[in-house]
Amino acid sequence: MTRLANIATKPSIHLQRDLWIKSNKFMPPNRKKKFLLISAIAVICTLRFAFFYDAYLDNPNLIVDPDTKSYLDISKNFYETGQYERMPGKPEIHRPPGYPLYLALNYALFGQDNLLAPVILHHVLFFFMMLMVARLARQVGGTAAMMMATGLYAFDFTTFYYVNEILSELLFTFFILLAITLFNSAVLSINRQKSWFFLMGLMLTVAIFVRPVGLYLVYPITIYIAVIAYFDSEKTSHSAKSAVIFFVPWLVLGGAWYLYSFSVSGNFTFTSYETEGVFDQRLVAVLKSSLGIDHDTAYTMVRERLLSADSQTRAFFVLLCEHPWAAFKETITDMGRQLLSPSQWYLKFYFPTVFENQVPMEKFIFTGKFAELASQLEKRPAPYFPIVLFVFVHLVVVYLGVLLSVFGIRRLSFENLALYVVMILFIGYFVGITIGFIGHSRFRVPFMPALVILSGYGFSLLFSRNKSKMDWE
Repeated sequence: MTRLANIATKPSIHLQRDLWIKSNKFMPPNRKKKFLLISAIAVICTLRFAFFYDAYLDNPNLIVDPDTKSYLDISKNFYETGQYERMPGKPEIHRPPGYPLYLALNYALFGQDNLLAPVILHHVLFFFMMLMVARLARQVGGTAAMMMATGLYAFDFTTFYYVNEILSELLFTFFILLAITLFNSAVLSINRQKSWFFLMGLMLTVAIFVRPVGLYLVYPITIYIAVIAYFDSEKTSHSAKSAVIFFVPWLVLGGAWYLYSFSVSGNFTFTSYETEGVFDQRLVAVLKSSLGIDHDTAYTMVRERLLSADSQTRAFFVLLCEHPWAAFKETITDMGRQLLSPSQWYLKFYFPTVFENQVPMEKFIFTGKFAELASQLEKRPAPYFPIVLFVFVHLVVVYLGVLLSVFGIRRLSFENLALYVVMILFIGYFVGITIGFIGHSRFRVPFMPALVILSGYGFSLLFSRNKSKMDWE
């Protein structure tokens, strides 16, 4: 265990950990504090819902996004006919069944025409997500980390927006956060590590069925679990068994869906995203930038190149290497959008009078036309820029806390370090896949819980000198 980071100095560290857990040295908040915490989070979630519902009464279409239609078509066909189809007679292979089944369940419980019900359940799930964030942050950094993490998460506007949409982001993020929480339980457990890893694998598999963007996340996490299990037990057999048990849900359920997809499409893929232009948007942007051509021309060139290739993945990377500077510029720009975009477009749904006439701020910033940007902002309502600035500064504060957390790594126990690293892996994965897709604030939602937990820990290093409740003297 101690070899992971050379952080423990006592030879009986395994025995200490067992005695510490058995004697309940890491105590959860007492009942009064726990009640206050749950009540505070409930009040925050109620206020968030009230803010949404007030906007919803003025604009019921608020909950519908252009991508919503496909989910509604699939779920209604499944609910009415039992067939997993978007159009009658054509099996659906583009979207896996996680979110459509969630909607079908809502139809069964609350009626097929009640589109508000799935959003209300999103808010209920967000309440439990806040509790998970609070629990993990408190474990890593104490009360200061918990308060900072939950506050940052509550005020994340992009997450708020997607909680209120009939889209898969919130449900996907819920299962991702639940998988991280189960991983933490596995590391803390004395005798049931393998069962916790199985449940983690099951939740991560369910998350992929909700949103296939997590398709390749299983593999690095499997390797990481093997490493963690080995350092925990120093037994190769325990390491291998833990990794295999974690992987089993994906092997069985994911494999079954691969077989279904092959049976109806002839392609051995989990989703048609893998064969229908998953790389198009990145390559189109690269060719437009490198060759100075319009979108349609770039799109035609990309499709011709990919369709004629034996391997679309290989062709994708070959094209990037042919235009290295444009590929680097577009990728870094999109990562910046993913991490730092204040989602100005979404603001108009909740501040319609303020953001009725939006300023394309990114265009002015990238071209260095700051004077013109200032001129445009002066023509907008007074709250326009402060609201955008608040959303942006909130993100800066989150990332500042994450950077500060690096300075506390050496203070972490094995259990907390394992949790810290797995959250970094989740964040790194979702940022890394921007290479093959586009950058958008929407794709920040799944790893925002991990970001705020790390950020909360980082700020707790400033607020208090007390060690985590789990760190030994």
